[in-house]
Amino acid sequence: MKQKIFHGFAVLCDQDGRIELILRNDLKNILNPRPGAPLSTLIDEADLPDYYTFLYRLKNETVLYDWQLKIDSATEPGELYFTGGSFDGRIFIIASSLTTEAAEFIDELGRINNEQADMLRRAIKKENRDDQEVFRDFARVNNELTNLQRELHKKNHELTRTLQERDRFIGMAAHDLRSPLSGISGLCGLLLDGRMGELSTDQQEIIQTICESSEYMVQMVNDMLDLAAIESGTLQLNIRKTDLVKIIRDSFSINRQIAEQKEICLTIKTEQDSIPLEIDGVKIRQVADNLISNAIKFSHPGTAVQVGVMQTGDHAEVSVRDQGQGIPAEELPKLFTPYSRVKVSSTAGEKSTGLGLAISQRIIRGHRGTLKVESEVGKGSIFRFSLPLKPADGENTPQASS
Repeated sequence: MKQKIFHGFAVLCDQDGRIELILRNDLKNILNPRPGAPLSTLIDEADLPDYYTFLYRLKNETVLYDWQLKIDSATEPGELYFTGGSFDGRIFIIASSLTTEAAEFIDELGRINNEQADMLRRAIKKENRDDQEVFRDFARVNNELTNLQRELHKKNHELTRTLQERDRFIGMAAHDLRSPLSGISGLCGLLLDGRMGELSTDQQEIIQTICESSEYMVQMVNDMLDLAAIESGTLQLNIRKTDLVKIIRDSFSINRQIAEQKEICLTIKTEQDSIPLEIDGVKIRQVADNLISNAIKFSHPGTAVQVGVMQTGDHAEVSVRDQGQGIPAEELPKLFTPYSRVKVSSTAGEKSTGLGLAISQRIIRGHRGTLKVESEVGKGSIFRFSLPLKPADGENTPQASS
């Protein structure tokens, strides 16, 4: 079964950005917009200046498209793409995790608005009230909304074409880069193994540096392709019945060797022998590898990293706890923003693309799960992701994996 990732909300506000009506909210477990409250309460403090600029420009322009703003959520910080339109003294705002999903919200709003218009017509007819002025005002707003929909669809089409060109370019560049980079890494391996003759210590160090740099660049290319697929909405999840415990144990086994090289004690605790879930096993393994390798990367020798797998209620939870440096509270929202960097550095000079956690969060969201972090400077961090035990209503039962 193929499943597309989607996430967002849509609201109608007054000219000051105060919420009048919540039209749609797929973020109930993260954000809780309330009628009467300023929309600014949902925006991260660091991005408030950009938000107020967005709001100010909306008062003077018909449409603004694709503004990236951080949301203020302690449980799952991240960024959303904001699209807005101003009509008849009101502001219509859409926020979604993907730049291409605004059109879906617009279609939904149009459906809701048409239903409201039909309800108003029926009410006037039933009560035999001569309230045509009220209805004309409502119809005028409806017409303005229709015009706004057309403008947004036009902008969305233009943006979609731009994103398609971007993705095509990234794909071509990645293809052209990945093969020679992999070849460089392979040739370096041959040299380091001594198959091309003895090397001096200096030569070994230089070739080792070349090898590590090429491997890092291959990882960056792969991450860029993953993120581009997710942001464009083309990432497909191959959902099959898979044992979550086995996935985490396999990831643990691979990363244990890396931990031993840094003299870090990596352990695993599972409360069940097996937890069968309907998930994309490859993508969940990618998330587990990222969280465990990050814990090792940012921990000092002599410390411990504990991986946990458990079933709680109607969810399965995986946790990765370290005794590392910890992350300042004000930097936690940056963790899930692509290409962002925090002040905390890896303990052995390991490199990072800055994309792993952003990709992991979007993969978990695609499984209708959550990825959360708790951290205290000087004591360490805990990353947890949870996945539902059962598929959502209406989803097809996936095929069992062999």
